[in-house]
Amino acid sequence: MNSTKELPDSPTSWFYIAKSADITTRPKIFKVGELELVAFRNNLNELLAFQRRCPHMNADLSLGCITSGRLQCSLHQWEFNSSGKCDHIPNQKNTDIPDRVRLKAYPIVERGSLIFVFNNESKLFELPFFPELEESQYSASAVKVINTENEWFVGAANAFDLAHFETVHFRNLLETPKIIEDSNYSYRIQLDYEIKGKRFSDRLMKFFFGAKASLDFTVFAGNFILAKTNVKEFKNYMMIVSAPNGKNKSVAHLVIYSKKTLNPLKILKQMLQAELSRKFFQDEADTSRGVFIDIKTLGASDQVLGGYLRWLMNLYDKSL
Repeated sequence: MNSTKELPDSPTSWFYIAKSADITTRPKIFKVGELELVAFRNNLNELLAFQRRCPHMNADLSLGCITSGRLQCSLHQWEFNSSGKCDHIPNQKNTDIPDRVRLKAYPIVERGSLIFVFNNESKLFELPFFPELEESQYSASAVKVINTENEWFVGAANAFDLAHFETVHFRNLLETPKIIEDSNYSYRIQLDYEIKGKRFSDRLMKFFFGAKASLDFTVFAGNFILAKTNVKEFKNYMMIVSAPNGKNKSVAHLVIYSKKTLNPLKILKQMLQAELSRKFFQDEADTSRGVFIDIKTLGASDQVLGGYLRWLMNLYDKSL
């Protein structure tokens, strides 16, 4: 692969699809890029995700129901078990059903109040989370939506555009950035910087915590971001998951993770962090409409960005 123009229309990765309360025993349609699937819970409360269409006559399985723990197609009442295999066809012996009569099943995970799906039958990596946090002790904010007029990989790539970081966001680097390839599917940058901006959020941060900060930013498969910002004792744990949303468009879902609490002031703080983060990234997206980051047009000051793009192209050149 020689250009970012050769990247796939959709990443092979995890995607946010719904809040936990939205997935019930009634099959519901979700779209991840061009992939359509149905997600539901069976009578054992197992969370399952299958291809949307029945392999028999392409019937819409969202019109089906759950019976005896199986997904039943509404057209001919074929039933599919939790692995996706058809194990009951009316008026036919179950032993006569070929093993190949099955639905594509997709990995699906419930994390706290959120549901994520991998858009491949075999997950290539586990659903990421901050390694230093005890997952059960943290809760997610309300999901914030960011709409962009760019391809799915542009948002994450912006974190490696150091010229943009310094000239637009007024962050002065204090040390040479540290780059870490944590695995075959993740790429990480660590930055120490000084906040020089004069926008309201920057002034607020400097007033309460000071101007020196650090960012630990990890991208998985080009679309799944875990970012931790430290400004003295202030810590911001943010997850952003981007997905294609039409030609040259994408949609990102953002949440802030904070320690579980019943303290209304801390809950309000989490809500404020999430909304300020949403506004920051939506403003960023609005000023970047139509931007396409092509490795062939990068300059001498874009070495860090170029390194990330070469990693991403190499990742997808392996035909994930």
